[in-house]
Amino acid sequence: MPAMLRKRWGQIIGYNARKSVYGPQDELVSVLYIWRIAVAIIAAVACGTMPATGWAPPAVFFLASMLSTVVFYKGYLQIDEDEYGGKAPLLWDGTPLSMCTFLVAWIVTYSAAHF
Repeated sequence: MPAMLRKRWGQIIGYNARKSVYGPQDELVSVLYIWRIAVAIIAAVACGTMPATGWAPPAVFFLASMLSTVVFYKGYLQIDEDEYGGKAPLLWDGTPLSMCTFLVAWIVTYSAAHF
């Protein structure tokens, strides 16, 4: 990611990209919640505008959400997951909320686009 874009994105989410220490765990969880909700809405609109039905869109979203979260906190935020209780809490926090957001947005978008 170019330095200017990385700096700007860091300002948007309130994180200094030059530092490797993020801060309190509550702030990290909030940033990961916002990240997951953004991914859920983008994926739901994409799946809703095309005629995707069945179990495949939620399954693909779940895998994409997990993978993008790992890439986000390991690659971009450069966080050592052991400082925050391991990989499982960071992956699981916000998963039910983002899945519900994806399902509701997907159903609404699909219904609006195809009915």
